[in-house]
Amino acid sequence: MSLRSGEVQVSVSRDLNIAESTLRGWLKDEAKLRSSQRTWTVNSLSGKASKPLRIPSWKR
Repeated sequence: MSLRSGEVQVSVSRDLNIAESTLRGWLKDEAKLRSSQRTWTVNSLSGKASKPLRIPSWKR
């Protein structure tokens, strides 16, 4: 499934079970999201500490 292969946004959003507006936002911010992903991956591979994931007490 890929928009780059010509699939329309409405079809992709339905396949992912997300709102079309969410997909549009992701596409709009694609470069920023990819940059964040690369930073996270590099930091996790280099052993750099990151902020711990905090799970709300009501979800434990």
